[in-house]
Amino acid sequence: MSKKRKNYPSPVEVVNDYGAVRDVFLPWYNAYRFLVQNAKRVEIEEGVTFVPIDLGTLQKSLNVFDQWINFATESLVRFVRQEMDGYQLYKVKLSM
Repeated sequence: MSKKRKNYPSPVEVVNDYGAVRDVFLPWYNAYRFLVQNAKRVEIEEGVTFVPIDLGTLQKSLNVFDQWINFATESLVRFVRQEMDGYQLYKVKLSM
């Protein structure tokens, strides 16, 4: 398939037929929603404002779980960018 020759199906048709957007972004949205709901719950129950940790503090943390989360996140971002640059959206979905 070539962009120059336009011999590929319309992305809108592909999304409508196969639901790629839903399958890829819905898990991300659900994870984000889970974070926001729990942050609001903490704010209500504890009476404190939820402030996410900044990246610099996270990278300097000696906590093993913080280090693992940071590494896993950076690895995922690197993988998703690489596969999206290669137009391999199906691989991005399978990695989740």
